[in-house]
Amino acid sequence: MQNDCEQLVRYLLKKYNRKKLFLVSHSWGSVLGFDLAKKHPELVHAYISISPIIDQVKATQLTVKMLKKWAKKENNSA
Repeated sequence: MQNDCEQLVRYLLKKYNRKKLFLVSHSWGSVLGFDLAKKHPELVHAYISISPIIDQVKATQLTVKMLKKWAKKENNSA
């Protein structure tokens, strides 16, 4: 996925005849965005991350907790 992300950015830069772009990502895409911005700062004017995943373990724990609470509220024991 990291390679795909880099290839897509390079494709967009070439297609629109630009040297850099503003990169925006959300949630899991932030993993790719942080990686691309770190490895290829020459391609990015700025990197904007929305709801980034900073700690995957903590994010997973919070998601499981939220889903259990929702399932209990909905009487969903499946």
